[in-house]
Amino acid sequence: MAAPCPVCASPESELIYQLDRVPVTCASVFNSAAEARGVPTGTVRLVCCHQCGFLYNNQFDQAVADVGARYESDQGASAHFGAYARELALRWVEDYGLRSATVIEVGCGQGEFLGHLLDQGVGAAVGFDPLANTTRPLRHGVKLVASRFEAGGEDIDAAALVCRHTLEHVADVMPFMAAIHRWCARSADRVVLFEVPATERILSEVAFWDIYYEHCNYFTANTLRDVFERAGFDVQRLELTYGEQYLVVEARATQQLVGGKSAVDPAGALAAARVFGGAARARVDRCRARLRAMATERGLPVIWQGASKTVGLLTAIGEPTPALFAVDASPSRHDQYLPGSGLGIRAPAVLATTRPRDVVLMNPVYVSEVRAELDVLTPHTQLTTINQLFAT
Repeated sequence: MAAPCPVCASPESELIYQLDRVPVTCASVFNSAAEARGVPTGTVRLVCCHQCGFLYNNQFDQAVADVGARYESDQGASAHFGAYARELALRWVEDYGLRSATVIEVGCGQGEFLGHLLDQGVGAAVGFDPLANTTRPLRHGVKLVASRFEAGGEDIDAAALVCRHTLEHVADVMPFMAAIHRWCARSADRVVLFEVPATERILSEVAFWDIYYEHCNYFTANTLRDVFERAGFDVQRLELTYGEQYLVVEARATQQLVGGKSAVDPAGALAAARVFGGAARARVDRCRARLRAMATERGLPVIWQGASKTVGLLTAIGEPTPALFAVDASPSRHDQYLPGSGLGIRAPAVLATTRPRDVVLMNPVYVSEVRAELDVLTPHTQLTTINQLFAT
């Protein structure tokens, strides 16, 4: 059954883009190609709400998404991403006076960002994530709780609550935000600091590879502001970061939930979504043709990134997989396999011996970092970003 809008509860929406047989996890990796190909699948039916302009998957099933429990999404091995995360932690600590304070992180994974916060002077950090490994040794000052924040986090006394790349996974977004608001409203000094993928870029670039089953919500700056204001927050700052790939919002609670009509222009939001929907299928076909032509003329390319974007790309273009293998900087992904396609992931060092003629980079923000590494490993290999693929 199609779900109503998770923001305004309207049943009226328009289909923008549909993809069937989508792996229910894009962030997990598997020990064998057979295991990876056997991952359960679901349907992405991306719709735009007529009432508030929100984009969401109305076929999302949380129970199905929970099957992908082998969650491994650490990007810390990238020097570029690591520097960004450290800079964000420093900015938040300095801007909101968090040195020696206690900070909560909701959706903390294994506590990587909490470590950055402690490095910048936070006194103590409490992380909530149902998949957190609470048995491994933790650095002093970090506590991980293997549950949702709503199950006991509201009573924690802390100065700030951080939530990065989690809200797009939360189907019951408004009840979740209500719990965050209850925590924040207990003190006027408290602040909430969120980060989500920026849907503006997905729409403008027709980046179909960034549509995943796990992401039930797709936020633009306007719809993200709308969600926070409906939940009773005063937005202090809202900006694009990381090459306009992420949205960062910083907010404090008002005294009561405000609700009311969306401030978003639903007609404008729907028009932008329709442009994406109209172009996406042609873009998928073009990408498939270019990769297969590259394979025929120059040999199978290697894809640089063994994670979500590559899963999204290969799911959309279908079999046969037009790639030799993927490479990834994260050691925990080496000699593993991507869900759906079963494509293998290797360490970048193998390129020194395989010497592919082409490497396709899934995230252009890493182009300088990757080109420098290729210049050492295999200097004659041509590097093409996924966006450049459509211009050739």
